[in-house]
Amino acid sequence: MCNMQYAALYYNVANGMLLDIDRGVFKYDSDSHTMMLIRRIRKRERKTLACLLTYKNMLTTKGGLLSQVWEGRIVSDHAITVAIHDVRKILMTIDPDCRCLETVRKAGYVFSPEKSELAPVASIDCLLDSLARPITLAVSFSCDEINNPFNVRTCRT
Repeated sequence: MCNMQYAALYYNVANGMLLDIDRGVFKYDSDSHTMMLIRRIRKRERKTLACLLTYKNMLTTKGGLLSQVWEGRIVSDHAITVAIHDVRKILMTIDPDCRCLETVRKAGYVFSPEKSELAPVASIDCLLDSLARPITLAVSFSCDEINNPFNVRTCRT
């Protein structure tokens, strides 16, 4: 497994999707303020994603993936292709265009989570707390608007 540290949780504000490297892909349910699991992540996918995240925004070579994900086992180049394909399927549940994972021909792959508007989060609990908070809007009014916001005329008898 990759030795460097990486964020294990990424959230997409636009569509309410959470990528949890250890568990799977979740969808935020605003009615119940909970995260619902919509896709699990298998061990090989998890190792591949962890390696890509360790070196995010940098080139991850096929050789690097071989040594980190397969840990010295002899596998074909096709195994890497299949692993990347599976990772893309996971990422496509969050971003159908999968802009965050780019193939660099004859070299490897570059994973850039921000291209799919994925932002790291500390924990699911922290995320749910922030999503459950009421949104406060800062709006300025003139005195007339505050006293009569809808310009309604009242009749007194």
